[in-house]
Amino acid sequence: MKVTTIMQFILGLIVCNGHDVICGSLYGNETDRLSLLEFKNAITLDPKQSLMSWNDSTHFCSWEGVHCEMKNPQHVTSLNLTNRGLVGKISLSLGNLTFLKHLFLPTNRFTGEIPSSLGQLHRLQNLYLSNNTLQGRIPSLANCSNLKALWLDRNQLVGKIPTDLPPSLQMLQLSVNNLTGTIPAFLANITALNQFNIAFNNIEGNIPDEIAKLPALHILNAGSNQLTGRFQRAILNLSTLVFLNIGQNRLSGEVPSNLGTSLPNLQSLALANNFFDGNIPSSTRGRTESGMMIYEIELG
Repeated sequence: MKVTTIMQFILGLIVCNGHDVICGSLYGNETDRLSLLEFKNAITLDPKQSLMSWNDSTHFCSWEGVHCEMKNPQHVTSLNLTNRGLVGKISLSLGNLTFLKHLFLPTNRFTGEIPSSLGQLHRLQNLYLSNNTLQGRIPSLANCSNLKALWLDRNQLVGKIPTDLPPSLQMLQLSVNNLTGTIPAFLANITALNQFNIAFNNIEGNIPDEIAKLPALHILNAGSNQLTGRFQRAILNLSTLVFLNIGQNRLSGEVPSNLGTSLPNLQSLALANNFFDGNIPSSTRGRTESGMMIYEIELG
């Protein structure tokens, strides 16, 4: 019996030497494989049969949508199941993919809450969950210290904008949800932020003064909310701004006359459907030259 066992072990080593991919599943990292299978089990409908390859006949690194690093044992670094029509909930098991850098699950039919376990993925760089039917609050992602892009737009999320977002964040897309509360002054700590989109929510208050501390901000889209108060003059310090939309709110008062000169890179401007009075700033006129587009700036 012992001789047979030893011979089987030796034979396994010989096979592994020539077939590293197969052996990664047999003798290597099982945590990732089991975590992916738990994710699959939470899917109730797979209309495009995208997960058909997710079985023991092939190594998990060869499954559709899965990408692994080439080291041994292999770890999942990317999961991309964009626009597969998947129905179900996002399994907590994804939090066990500790080497995951990119998670792309947009344009599916996921329901339920965003798993809090995703907050454990400190290597995560891109999290795209747009265009699903996700509910509940945005979980804490403070430990995702390498996160650069967070796309949660077009869901049914509620609650406030988190105040513990990682400082590495560059793109924050939260539009078309049911978020409430105010824009947190904490955003000033995310100095690398270049896209901030909260359009079509129920955000109140005004844009905080601290917005001026975002030197890389290119896109500021806070349109279609419940913002009140006067035009936030701190916006005039955002010289890198290319796109500004604060239309369809409850803002009032005059628009600064030096808006155009303070924002020399501005290409798109939306101010309409507020309670602004006075005249359209002359500094924004004639900006259609050189391909620039200024639109929706009618004042009351």
